[in-house]
Amino acid sequence: MDSPLNTIHPQKFRGTVKEDASDWLRHFENYCSYKQYEETKIKAFFRVMLVDRAATWLDSLTQETQDDWSRLKNAFLTRYTTPEFLRYKQAKKLFNYEQEAMPVSDYLVHMKKLAREVGTDEKMLYYAALNGLRAELKYYVTMKQPKTWDELVEAAKIGELCEEVDPTARILHHVGVLC
Repeated sequence: MDSPLNTIHPQKFRGTVKEDASDWLRHFENYCSYKQYEETKIKAFFRVMLVDRAATWLDSLTQETQDDWSRLKNAFLTRYTTPEFLRYKQAKKLFNYEQEAMPVSDYLVHMKKLAREVGTDEKMLYYAALNGLRAELKYYVTMKQPKTWDELVEAAKIGELCEEVDPTARILHHVGVLC
């Protein structure tokens, strides 16, 4: 049987364009903090967790950089963070991502992550998330006229709960009788 630690252990980092270096590093540091690793052990664990081209990159660094966690972390982020001029790909995902069958909480968390990757403000996140909501939820949320991201989240969660109450709620909801 797997221990709980096996499920929270960070994945290996390969250095591919599909990997999110900032998210990976955040998880790595949280895990090290949880395990109460000191800097020497963090650097050793970091070396083990980088594989393939990321390990090759790490080996190419000066010993001075490898020996200092702060420098090593900065070098990692500099090397593997998406360049500014390529953020349009994340922006495209942000504005074209649709909720479909996903629970609204999961959808909104994902949208917030995409917005952080793009570096957009809350207003753009608000419009992009509203645009991608399922039609029934979008209708309900726009009827509530939320003015902030938090109000949009609350309205979407309530709207989703209304859908689950009764199948006829969708019909009544569309004509404005329920919720």
